[in-house]
Amino acid sequence: MKFVYFDNEEEMSPPEMDSTVNVATGNFIEMDGTSTKDIKIFEANDPILKSDTGFIKYIQIIAIDKENKAKAYGNFQLNNLNVKLPLADKLNHKFENFSLPEKGTLPNTTVIKKI
Repeated sequence: MKFVYFDNEEEMSPPEMDSTVNVATGNFIEMDGTSTKDIKIFEANDPILKSDTGFIKYIQIIAIDKENKAKAYGNFQLNNLNVKLPLADKLNHKFENFSLPEKGTLPNTTVIKKI
């Protein structure tokens, strides 16, 4: 049994059982004994990981036999809540990547408009 994964910006349809999987468009998951090695979907400096609006990406993993026939599958949604994100940029003293605190609109509040 081998495993191949596909990533996409949209949800993917489930494969039909015993259908031939086009492995040329996917990536194989390397096995390390009885477990799998890490799957790399994003580069560490990928701008999508620092997006203020978050992101959604879909992964489908398919178990295939020697003839690339689908035997099982799983669909997963990746987003900013379940992906390890890179460290935030360090604040600099020239106020280039943050603003000074200002009085908030409610009593006893402070606002930092840019960070």
